[in-house]
Amino acid sequence: MLLKSLLITAISFFFSLQALSQFGNPFERGCEPDHAFSCPGRVHIPVKVDKCDVRVGSKKYTLNEKAPLEVLLQFMQTVPKGQEVLARFIKQYRKGEITVQQLTKEIREEKKMPDNALAAFFYDLPVKEDKERGIKAQKAKKAIYVDLEEEMGLLTVFLFHEIYHAIDEAQLGLYDMWQASHDELEKRKLLLDQMIEARVGRPGEEIDDNELTPMELQAVKDITRHSAEMKHKMIFWIEKPAYMNGDVFMNQMIKEHGCYKKYVNQHDQNGHDLIWNSGYNQKVLARRRFLNKKYIRF
Repeated sequence: MLLKSLLITAISFFFSLQALSQFGNPFERGCEPDHAFSCPGRVHIPVKVDKCDVRVGSKKYTLNEKAPLEVLLQFMQTVPKGQEVLARFIKQYRKGEITVQQLTKEIREEKKMPDNALAAFFYDLPVKEDKERGIKAQKAKKAIYVDLEEEMGLLTVFLFHEIYHAIDEAQLGLYDMWQASHDELEKRKLLLDQMIEARVGRPGEEIDDNELTPMELQAVKDITRHSAEMKHKMIFWIEKPAYMNGDVFMNQMIKEHGCYKKYVNQHDQNGHDLIWNSGYNQKVLARRRFLNKKYIRF
């Protein structure tokens, strides 16, 4: 592996500044319980999912049917946690600060999302103007993509999770930390490049890693390790509140709406990981494929 490739891999492994909510592309990790309701290879015994009609006042919601976004948002506000979170979301949504778009085939391809993904939140960092490099200033963008062609009982679980990400202001501080870490790693990488090129006398892309000294190899490993540690920690602290609040929300929904529990259980038997997705306890975070107990302590 060439030196440049190794160093660039170490940086890009952690950072994707145009869409940090993606952490590169989480869908490449396989089973993503906060985006998709089914995991490849899961053993299950198919069962028929009974019709679930939920009545709230004069309104009826059929969980087995698809519904427009406004109806989904109404249904999610039938419990206290949904009212709390949706009040914050709707305020930003109506101002255009958060957009919600249909998850089309084109978007799936652009974002590299699998066919079984139902919803995802993307946050594009603001871009500062750089006239010398021809870069125009851009405001931060918050976008939720949701597949409204799926039945509402399934979408409710995933949409709440992504909505919470969109309104979680604490994430902005984490993005600032990512930016600072990225800048520091870029400086270290550039300095290391310059030192190695000066010693070898050739451009970095022409230098193979077996030409590096033990100290230089250790510096590369340090950059890679730091990237991995930051990635695990930051993703954990972003996902934890979304899962914990989703846990409260889904327990309230199941308690409030009689047939919802049976609906969830039957989908779970069909290999649709709604219970895994909604949490119910902190163990769901430990089951996330990207968490590593070397970095995260409960």
